[in-house]
Amino acid sequence: MFSRPAYSASVGQALTEFVESDYARQVFNFLRVDGADRGQIGGMFETVRQRDGKLELTMTRTCANVEGLVDRIAMYLRARVPRLRGIYQMHKDGMNIL
Repeated sequence: MFSRPAYSASVGQALTEFVESDYARQVFNFLRVDGADRGQIGGMFETVRQRDGKLELTMTRTCANVEGLVDRIAMYLRARVPRLRGIYQMHKDGMNIL
């Protein structure tokens, strides 16, 4: 279930642009994500939290194992929001530093 994330406007804008991108559209199509979730932050991320300049992302179960997806998200976020001090992918076994 997607909970309303607590993130700054610039991070929110960057994530919105990413999930609306042609790349994300291809990912959503490949995964056959429900139409209501396509192009939505909640369709790709279960949770998004920003704390002390660090961003914690938890992918939806559907998107969690897409090869290269989180690396691409991290690269995009670093370019769009350079003040982020760290980007972390949270998962059941801990976290990955991106």
